[in-house]
Amino acid sequence: MMLLALMMICASAAAWILAGAAMPDARSYIRLAAIALGALGIASSLNGSLAHMVALIVMAIGPACLALAMLGTRTLPRSVAALILAAAAWSGIAAAAMNMMALALGPLIVSVAVMAVCAIRSWKIAPSRAAQALAAALAFLAGASVYVKGDLIGQMALLLFMSAGLLGIALSLARDSDAAVEQRRVRDMRGRAIG
Repeated sequence: MMLLALMMICASAAAWILAGAAMPDARSYIRLAAIALGALGIASSLNGSLAHMVALIVMAIGPACLALAMLGTRTLPRSVAALILAAAAWSGIAAAAMNMMALALGPLIVSVAVMAVCAIRSWKIAPSRAAQALAAALAFLAGASVYVKGDLIGQMALLLFMSAGLLGIALSLARDSDAAVEQRRVRDMRGRAIG
């Protein structure tokens, strides 16, 4: 379990770095999701009951952040995005306080549906990125469905699939480097006198 928690923390750090290559509209949402999933990794390495409460909160917030990152602020104004994140956070906190997993699964399922629709809509533009985003979105759903069992295997599957989903979405939103080389470096042929 400790290795999977460490993997989740490393995946969060990698997603944070990958967010630097994403569009500015999506960068903050990817980094917020990376922080939330990193907190899940830290909580999973510390305590089982704390990890369960953090998992319920992160299951609601993390996929919602990534769905907003895929939508971008051109489609959705920031005020609406803030309301969506607040609703997801309240749902996750209520799920942790009342120990009702259904309250955390609601935002997760809606977020996965939004990510899947965004991936399918972008299929003609970039099919490989769209397939990666679709698989990453389904990874969140797979992790949550195994976590419903409530045993150790469910916790391990949640960490594994959430890590894969976070990295998949971050990679699908990262832009390729198209920087052209302006001037090639040449050897300095001017002789210099050493005095």
